[in-house]
Amino acid sequence: MATKKPAWLMFMLLSLGVIGVALNLLVLLDIPILRPPSSSDYPPSGGPVLDDPSLREAVYLVKVASCSGTEVHQGTAFAVTAEYLITCAHVVSEAQKCGAPIRVVDFTGVDQTADLGGYAEGTDLALLSIHGSAKSVLPLADSTLFESSDKVLRVFTVGYPLVGAASTEERSSISSVGVISQYERANNRFITSGLNVNPGNSGGPVIFEDVKLVLGVASAKLSSDVGDGIAYVITSESVRAFFLETTGQALE
Repeated sequence: MATKKPAWLMFMLLSLGVIGVALNLLVLLDIPILRPPSSSDYPPSGGPVLDDPSLREAVYLVKVASCSGTEVHQGTAFAVTAEYLITCAHVVSEAQKCGAPIRVVDFTGVDQTADLGGYAEGTDLALLSIHGSAKSVLPLADSTLFESSDKVLRVFTVGYPLVGAASTEERSSISSVGVISQYERANNRFITSGLNVNPGNSGGPVIFEDVKLVLGVASAKLSSDVGDGIAYVITSESVRAFFLETTGQALE
């Protein structure tokens, strides 16, 4: 005579059977909550943007002789239209003071003269016009969207720091990735942490890691005897306002 199983045991066996069928069905349907996330569930961290060759195609080395003629000041500029480059005012201050010639070198090594089309010491912005046509243009983000953001926003810059050491005239350098620490309303600039900015980076575009949009312009960094890795970024909205005031044209 067969032994009768207790009711509670029959209930447990039935429940486990139902759960097993449900799990098998959900796995067949590939519902991701039932499997650990894989690398394919997330977009790559900055890969497509950092590897985009058009970043370097839009960035120029800037060289300005000093008024005394004894040295050459160097920095970075980037194309916002086919004819115009944005850089920092302090990079081309000698041209503003005494008309020192400005030369820019593109990603192919072609060296050409550039004209000073606008200069704003207050916002540390300058506009250069070139005689050729930029092969690539970097679009601007709407920086006002990030003034109060609580998200971790990762950025990097492309430029010509310490030419001969960290970069060469033939090849620009991509910085390490930093994050936006805060927006400083009094000076209308972003403060970043971890963004590797060195002499020569001034005037370079500060770009979001995951999308090819320019947050602003690398302007300066905190003195190393005070702290490391703190950089200042002129906002893209300042660039838009400066460009409109200087040329009468609106940037997209």
